[in-house]
Amino acid sequence: MMGTKCTSCGKDLVIGDLGQKECSDCIFKNFFSDICIDNPQEMTKETELLPCPFCGSTAYVEDNHRHYNAAGKGKYTETDYGVRCENDDCFCTLGIDETTDFYGDMVYEFATEDEAIEAWNTRHKQGE
Repeated sequence: MMGTKCTSCGKDLVIGDLGQKECSDCIFKNFFSDICIDNPQEMTKETELLPCPFCGSTAYVEDNHRHYNAAGKGKYTETDYGVRCENDDCFCTLGIDETTDFYGDMVYEFATEDEAIEAWNTRHKQGE
């Protein structure tokens, strides 16, 4: 498969990349943030998540979809967002808790992905 390029970053695909149009790095990164690892100029302060402040692992935005069918409103979906550390031993989250709505569905804290990212990336110095 040499000579075939990743459609996201342009680097050569290797034999392990069977039939895919993106390299493994880009597929993994795009799964979490739609940003190619090899194109850091595309990453902005608003979209790049800082590492977990406790264990240093990568974090990702988690979306929460709730589907309703309400009288007078019909079928609709509400989506909200939180951030989770990918290290299963860390358990660090932001905006993801046990809060539920009227129907008992979990509700995350942030209305947009950008709000969740901004809150996660906010770091306070000791004593502030």
